[in-house]
Amino acid sequence: MTFGRGAVAFATTPSHSLPVKKTSDMEQLLTGESLTKAEGYPALVYFRRGSSEKPLIVLLPGGYHLARVFYGHSEGQSQDFVAHWLGELGFSVLAISYPLDHPVFESLYPDMAVADWSRMVAAVVADVVKLQKLTGRVAYAGWSMAGRVVPTLNLASAKQGLQVEGFVSLAATPPLFVNSDVDDTFWLAPNGMREALNPPAHYRDHHRFGWIGPALDELAQINGRSILSEVDYRRDFCGNHPANLNGEVMRYRAGTLVKDIAEATEDMRSFDFGSYSLVGCVIPNSRNDLRHALSDASTWTFINHHGILWRIHRSQSQNVSDTCVSHLKKIFDAMPRLLTRTVQGNHIFFIGKFGARKTARAIAELIQEIAGIRENLSRVLDQSQPEPGA
Repeated sequence: MTFGRGAVAFATTPSHSLPVKKTSDMEQLLTGESLTKAEGYPALVYFRRGSSEKPLIVLLPGGYHLARVFYGHSEGQSQDFVAHWLGELGFSVLAISYPLDHPVFESLYPDMAVADWSRMVAAVVADVVKLQKLTGRVAYAGWSMAGRVVPTLNLASAKQGLQVEGFVSLAATPPLFVNSDVDDTFWLAPNGMREALNPPAHYRDHHRFGWIGPALDELAQINGRSILSEVDYRRDFCGNHPANLNGEVMRYRAGTLVKDIAEATEDMRSFDFGSYSLVGCVIPNSRNDLRHALSDASTWTFINHHGILWRIHRSQSQNVSDTCVSHLKKIFDAMPRLLTRTVQGNHIFFIGKFGARKTARAIAELIQEIAGIRENLSRVLDQSQPEPGA
């Protein structure tokens, strides 16, 4: 039995998103950036070519952020961003921004959902692989809200013929309902996007909105210098995003928010464990990102274990020997250690030379660890197969 990267096929429902035209002028693109459209949605794309012998690293941003958090802005230093260091390690790097309310995008898509996001990303990756004549081996690394896409992105990538090596969580939230948003901090801007940058006055100091300045201050202490100001950060990286991408029980529907946990579960395919790729995680250690520092490793381990179990039960649950179970237990017990790396910092630990370089190395190591675990699983399960004719 080969413990594969692929996933089962799935039926999709066409998106009914109608773009909302904006009145502001579009922003000039940075070097290496381009705008494209895939599966009906625009995407801001950054590509840096590396060795054809390594998998393509695809970087996905979190809520209300462009993927520029991975490669920088016009006045920044490239060494302060993870894409630079991944390039130094020889990887080709592709960073993809979903459409949010930022001057770089002409239109808004307030009812864009997680499944839409995944199909858009997979289509962009497939186009870049074809255009750049790459192998089709892909490893995803997603930050924060981008953890919501893991199962749907694995499925969409398989449909595009991509070979997914795994997913690396960068303080990413899984598509499960753990630590969900508090309802009274979840509301819409007048244009229908989730309001993340300009909350009502009595919420401006809430931890969901006031974290960027303190986070940048902490990174400045770690790096011994200021990386960028909060004003520049918000201007260059941030904008309100489609509410459904949060993957929460609060769903955007026809201009308002409704509670619908069933719709959210189906959109993310939360409990379809057979559709997840193996996930490694890079976690911060700061008290300023407590949830991810304390729970990411255990939550993603839970998902990894159940994904493997799903494949075992689907293929040969009646044929697993006691020896095989013993070997599998050793693999399971070792996974939290093998698939976790810690980088000093907070929710944006990968910004600043110190964290960016360490994060790039961690991503490279975790891709290798995932490949090793997959090989070990295949070897153990192959040995448990009965002899022909037995």
